[in-house]
Amino acid sequence: MFMNFLQETGQITLNLLKIRLLQAFRILKQLGLLYSIILLIICFVACVNIFRPDLTDNASYLYAGLCLFTLSSVHLSRKDDFILNMISKYALYMMLSEYILLSSPISIYLLLNGKYIATLILLAGIIIITLIGKKLNTERKAHVQQLPFLKYYEFEWISGLRQSYLVLLFIFIMAATLVFVPFISLLFVWYISLSLASFYQEYESLEVLLLHEGTINQFLTKKILTHLKNYWVFNLPVLGLYYFFHPEHWLILLLLIAFITLGLIFTILNKYASYEPASNSVGNGLLITIVFGSVLVPFFAPVPVFLIVRKYFTAKTNLNDYFNR
Repeated sequence: MFMNFLQETGQITLNLLKIRLLQAFRILKQLGLLYSIILLIICFVACVNIFRPDLTDNASYLYAGLCLFTLSSVHLSRKDDFILNMISKYALYMMLSEYILLSSPISIYLLLNGKYIATLILLAGIIIITLIGKKLNTERKAHVQQLPFLKYYEFEWISGLRQSYLVLLFIFIMAATLVFVPFISLLFVWYISLSLASFYQEYESLEVLLLHEGTINQFLTKKILTHLKNYWVFNLPVLGLYYFFHPEHWLILLLLIAFITLGLIFTILNKYASYEPASNSVGNGLLITIVFGSVLVPFFAPVPVFLIVRKYFTAKTNLNDYFNR
């Protein structure tokens, strides 16, 4: 029986990894040669800066934590768990194997540097995420009935927070409580901004779109200001506390605020540049990652500005077909 378990879980896990690789190649193909090269350069520079031989204890815990945050977001948002449970009774073990393989570069890096405690924390966290993550995912929707601090027309935030508020709340608490540690809170604030891009990955119906009264410029401006307001009203106090402990990092804080703001603006414009009432998914998730990831590579600072200008005119042209019917 144990051999059957290993054979079944191993085969389906390998199939899942093949699917992930095919998805990655398909995304790169959709991005085109230029954006694919930019993404690969960003990944290379990030790896060079992350996988250094002089790894400190604090950095090892940070890497383990960020890896767990990423895996928890993937786990709570995945939609194939129902299918896996249908085709096999070992679905949990398959997902656990997949997450361990995905996190293996970080785990191996920690082990090679002798960071055994951080490695154990990472593995234990993966097990906990796999076992209780979906339970939290189903329970939270029942408990979050209404969010009074959001207006009715901010449906992206209402829907998004109902889907992922527990993960975001945990990251926010970590960011607020670790402001005395250099740079860690900044990474959490950046990670929250990247996670919020998922709020704008589904199109509203044409009827909801046309409820707005005004021009296309007014519509886009309102969407952008709403998105920026909701994000910064929670995260600026965290950055303010961080500045209190690390005033010498004032330039880094200003650059982070600028880059995150550009990323949030791009998220809105990217959605409406490809708006189709009959479609469910916005796509271009990897392009959003490139925009937010450019904050880690100063050489690519002009990339978000260029993409925002391009998407702005594309969004205006695209929405013109619907607003002027």
